[in-house]
Amino acid sequence: MATEIRLRVLGSGSSGNASLVSSGGTTLLVEAGLSGRELVRRIRLAGQRPEDIDAVLISHEHGDHCRGALSFAAPRGAPIACSAGTWRCVRREGRAPTPPWVELRPRAATRIGAVTVTPFATPHDAQESLGFRIESDGAAMVHVTDFGHLDEEIEAAVEGVDLLLIESNYDERSLFDSHYPPRIRQRIASRYGHFSNGALALYLRRRLPRSVRTVVLAHLSENTNTPELALETARQALDAGGRTDVRLLAANRRELTEEVLAVSPSAARRAFRARRFIARSLFDPGAVPVPAKAGRPA
Repeated sequence: MATEIRLRVLGSGSSGNASLVSSGGTTLLVEAGLSGRELVRRIRLAGQRPEDIDAVLISHEHGDHCRGALSFAAPRGAPIACSAGTWRCVRREGRAPTPPWVELRPRAATRIGAVTVTPFATPHDAQESLGFRIESDGAAMVHVTDFGHLDEEIEAAVEGVDLLLIESNYDERSLFDSHYPPRIRQRIASRYGHFSNGALALYLRRRLPRSVRTVVLAHLSENTNTPELALETARQALDAGGRTDVRLLAANRRELTEEVLAVSPSAARRAFRARRFIARSLFDPGAVPVPAKAGRPA
């Protein structure tokens, strides 16, 4: 059976971000921007057990990405994996006991159970913020939010992946017309702020790798965006670029988003050939390992 990576977004937005990424018996919590109690509730809603989380990945120290990291990870012995800059901030702000820490460095692959995580630097106003390329036996996905512009690091990370979760934070006109003070608007729209619907549309139309078959729009602003607007902008861009094959969905803010899969390129090609066959039949007569949690197999 082909290896898959399963992604289940538990919540996405300025009120809190968290996703489950699972493959080969390994489950990662990517971001912990909800309270520890709410993380437990949503993980259970997704049909998983909180005690089975193998590691918590944190992109940066802003509260909507790390709010529940310490209180969730410490009592379960799950390591927190993040940059040194993020770890310093998380430890300073937290009151819960400190769980194990795994340092993530850009472009340095780290093995966690059955998956390999390769972080990459992102342009954001935070301490050493990261995005994540996650791979398992040929299947690959990228999880990247909170960046002001799409640089070479991000584009290189997306090459060859099947599934892309990417920020589509704000609509430009809505931000301009918003009640935010000028300095907040400037920060959001800066090269180290957040990524807009329009900027993402340019990327999807012109430079999205052919390998990408599913795109999840994430971290949508509640005040300067809507799921409908983000989806419409992205869909028009994909169609204009000839990418009608790409599945597109928007991550929910306060509810679980449906599970999506990343599969290996060979499995994707087999599935494509099977779909073509069915259509004809119907219509044409070195990585560094992370130690396993105590009591869990490596």
